[in-house]
Amino acid sequence: MRFFFLAVFTVCLLQAYSQEFNFKLTEDGFPEKLKEGVKVPLKEKKIFLQEPSDNGKKYYLLLKTGVELEFTSSDESKFIPLTLENADPRIKPKILNEEKETLITFEFTAEEDVTDDDPDGDNSQKNGPTETAQDIFNSLFNVTAKPYGLIVNSGETKFKGPTYVHIFLDQYGSLLNSTVPQGVSEKQYVVHVLYVAPVNNREIFYSVRENKSSFNPALRFNNEDFRKIIGGSTLGIGAKNKPTLDWYHQEILLSTSTTDIEFELFLIAVKKTNIYDFEKKSLSKYTIKMSPTYHGTFDVGLIYSNLENPNYELVTSPVDNTKNVAKRTNLGRRGIITAMATFYTSPVVLIEKFLMKKEIPEYKLYGRNMLDDHAWYERIYPTIGIGFTDKTFENLFYGFNWEFARGGSFFVGWHLGKINTLNVGGNFIFEETFITESEFKLKKNDKWATSTAIGVKLDVKLVLGLFGQGNNSNNQQ
Repeated sequence: MRFFFLAVFTVCLLQAYSQEFNFKLTEDGFPEKLKEGVKVPLKEKKIFLQEPSDNGKKYYLLLKTGVELEFTSSDESKFIPLTLENADPRIKPKILNEEKETLITFEFTAEEDVTDDDPDGDNSQKNGPTETAQDIFNSLFNVTAKPYGLIVNSGETKFKGPTYVHIFLDQYGSLLNSTVPQGVSEKQYVVHVLYVAPVNNREIFYSVRENKSSFNPALRFNNEDFRKIIGGSTLGIGAKNKPTLDWYHQEILLSTSTTDIEFELFLIAVKKTNIYDFEKKSLSKYTIKMSPTYHGTFDVGLIYSNLENPNYELVTSPVDNTKNVAKRTNLGRRGIITAMATFYTSPVVLIEKFLMKKEIPEYKLYGRNMLDDHAWYERIYPTIGIGFTDKTFENLFYGFNWEFARGGSFFVGWHLGKINTLNVGGNFIFEETFITESEFKLKKNDKWATSTAIGVKLDVKLVLGLFGQGNNSNNQQ
């Protein structure tokens, strides 16, 4: 890959007369005249200057502020090498006399630039790199395509791994290798611009302005609206022989957002005469539409509990109507409809992150995005709930559920509930042993107890849809 250097400088003539010098491209090259404003075609990295009169006068060659290369027209120091490495791209090369007055100013150009159809020698674009932006992309980055965008596994960026999603643009603001991805809220998005600019004279820059983005730290449940149903650094890419133009890579990290990110790409062209004078042009606008990250969900549970809650009743003895016995009903396991909340903090993901040291995005530790969802074996989440129909705040449930399908889960956990008790001895036989009314009232009580429970949980919207509530909501919306 061959590259070349182009620097254009302002004309400054402090002397009323013009003086000629000679220049040649190599030591054996043919001398040519160097006059005011001449464009010197460069084939090599240096040229040689000669003052033709051999008058022994002292001259200075100015290529950089504060650095003046001294030479005379004597035979001993007849030629002076003029190297690009000593040049300042913001200063036009000059030859000064002993009084430090400017005799000649000139500029460099590639030989191919000085053509009949381009008398000003400003054909720098013809000498640009032969590679395309796509070629540069392929050489710099190793990416993996995900449903939510491009992930950089390795390459020329400090933003690697699944936490970052990358968007690549060329110098015209066009997308490379993908469209704008569907956003995952709380991921980090990086915009890359691959563009051509003059080597060592960066007159072109790019910037990104975010027109819309915001971060909402509130907890978000994926069916929280069910109540309505029921009522957005720079790196030069060079080669051994650099021409005038070269590829550059600029990356801009966008802010973390839970809403759509709208961003605009600007081209900044710095004027050659003043680095603080520039033009700014909008090239393109893009919107990253965010898919939400949920922190939990609401469910309706159909729970089968091992916690007994019998009813006790004082009745007349069937063998002696003058005496009473205690009757016990509602024995054994029971089914309870529950209202439950599930939190998307998977213990499997925590183990993978902190014990197995897997690289997992931070938001997956406490949230879930359907575009970047957990693996099936990671969908084990803690859940809590209350009895929906049977003494709501006297039946509490906690445990874990595993989501076997979207909207459906298996629940395994515990049932903490307040149950009725009758404190009688082991020899007491219900419906046979006599008990007085005062004894019954004295020994009847309640207590909190815990037992295991299993069940199935359904998304609350799914349950409401079975009763037609979801359709009504859709019509209203």
